[in-house]
Amino acid sequence: MSGSWRSGQEPVYADGLMELTVSTIRFHRYYFPFGSKTVPLSQVERIEVRPARLGTGRWRVWGTSDFITWFPLDWSRPWRKSIFMLHPKDKVCRIGFTVENEDLFRQALEGLGITVWPA
Repeated sequence: MSGSWRSGQEPVYADGLMELTVSTIRFHRYYFPFGSKTVPLSQVERIEVRPARLGTGRWRVWGTSDFITWFPLDWSRPWRKSIFMLHPKDKVCRIGFTVENEDLFRQALEGLGITVWPA
């Protein structure tokens, strides 16, 4: 994946939407038109998972509707089962995101000792 060679770390989970290493989570196509966003895991307060519904961002393909939750681009988000919410420490804004393989992503988080909280 694109970010792993820069950080020198192999991803523990990666797909076309994001990449998780032992120290960072990187969201592809976060900034318009093509920029990625990398968040150190040390700056993550918690990650929640919510059912994909109108109010949780199911139809939010990219950007924000409330200026609190920002979503990287995912054209397939309306067909995914779950929305993850990353809450950074000491910040109001959060990142809503989806992954291509929810089960593998959850296993990777568990392997890093990160709990996924139900909303």
